[in-house]
This record gives sequence, structure tokens and C-alpha cells, in this order.
Amino acid sequence: MTQTPDTWIALLRAIGGATHAKMSMADLRAAGEKHGLTQVRTVLAPGNLIFSSPLPKADLAALLRQIVDSFGLDCD
Repeated sequence: MTQTPDTWIALLRAIGGATHAKMSMADLRAAGEKHGLTQVRTVLAPGNLIFSSPLPKADLAALLRQIVDSFGLDCD
């Protein structure tokens, strides 16, 4: 049985002007798609991400940490 993807909103903190040089919103969208997220888009402020995924919340949190870490940024 295939699970229907839910739509999620991620508000990544500490993503701003200085960090934007390391991780553009286009790069963030591409990284999300590369890791299996669908309908990935950014909205308004840097770090606001909307996407669809059938993964549970805990798995998505770990995945988003992995994505941010891959840019050399600290998300804790």
C-alpha cells in the first residue's frame, strides 16, 4: 500500500543573509528534491520550505538536518 504524501512546512532558523551565501534557496530546493521530497518550493524569507513527503515527522526532521549540514551550516 502506497502512502499519500502530506504537505509540510519547514521554517529553518538562522538561515539569512550570511548563510544564504553558502546555501541559496535554489540549492536548498534542489537538495530537498535530491533527497526524495516532492513539490519543493521556498516561500518569502530564506529557509521557509514547503514540500510533500510520506515520511513521518521524525524522519523528516533528521533529513532536513542532514540537508542543512551538507551545506556546512549548523542547524542546532
